Amino acid sequence: MGKLNAFFQLSKPKVSLAFYFLYFLSFLASSSLYFKENSLYLFTLGSLALFASISGSNIINNYYDRDIDSLMFRTKRRPLPLGLVSPSQALSSGLLLLGFSFILSFFLGSFSFLLLIIGTSFYLLLYTVYFKRKSFLNVLLTIPSVASPVWFGWFIGSGNLGLEGFLTGLTVSFWGVTHLWSLSLVYSRDYERADVPMLTATVSRKKAVWHVLISSLSLILYTFSLYLLGFYGSVFLSGIVVPNFLLFFLNLKALKNNPTRYSWWIYKFSTFYILEFLLSTVFDRSFPVSLQTLMTCSAVNLLISLMPLFFIFRSAKKALFFFHEVV
Repeated sequence: MGKLNAFFQLSKPKVSLAFYFLYFLSFLASSSLYFKENSLYLFTLGSLALFASISGSNIINNYYDRDIDSLMFRTKRRPLPLGLVSPSQALSSGLLLLGFSFILSFFLGSFSFLLLIIGTSFYLLLYTVYFKRKSFLNVLLTIPSVASPVWFGWFIGSGNLGLEGFLTGLTVSFWGVTHLWSLSLVYSRDYERADVPMLTATVSRKKAVWHVLISSLSLILYTFSLYLLGFYGSVFLSGIVVPNFLLFFLNLKALKNNPTRYSWWIYKFSTFYILEFLLSTVFDRSFPVSLQTLMTCSAVNLLISLMPLFFIFRSAKKALFFFHEVV
């Protein structure tokens, strides 16, 4: 692993890319695919600011957690535990990226700057530095940081956050709890070894599955409430039915069968789930209600829902080795 690649891995590129898509899709939804004269400029500047902010935050998170990362099966091969990058180099690069993102966001307006500050502060100061190692409710402190890319993209796309944009961002917060709790259930031994009190790692496996189920049900009911309260229409509804059903189905399987295996599937599927949710908001706000639109939105989300299942079954042998290592 070269030095440049080591720095790249420090930024958690998959996480950064996933959060960038939250920004991208919320930008499309809020603008309703109607682009003003300066939309490309605002979008590009916002993209650079957000990507630098996420990457810088991830690098600093790696810097602060380097002691526990060396103890965990999931993180022991990151650049800092392997000694491929020095702690001072990691901290300097992370701070440089954060500074760059704040400067760019300032040119987008004070509200954009505030949204990035809120997201970064909750993730780094409240979650990473303080609550992650002290409270079993630590994941709840990530709520504003998980929602901020959506709020940021919505504001850049429309020039106004509004109640609809705010509530759409909160959906991602509900999703973040399910996503992280399912992951920590799978790696509960890791968190025990590192003495990190993640909720689903501090209770029995049966209770942990119930916590993931309750968080998933909260997410499902919340997405349907956005339709029932009139924030989104029938196109949105047609897009979220299938992913909500599959998420509920996987939770029931985790409750009745192998909790570790199905919690891993919930974790993997939830990555696609949130993209489907935001894609449904784009369809709903950008295209007129018609049978063709309803069928297209449903078909696209059905295809996306099946993608993680394909990857899971394709790597069955690898999965068996994985479960043997972590359980």
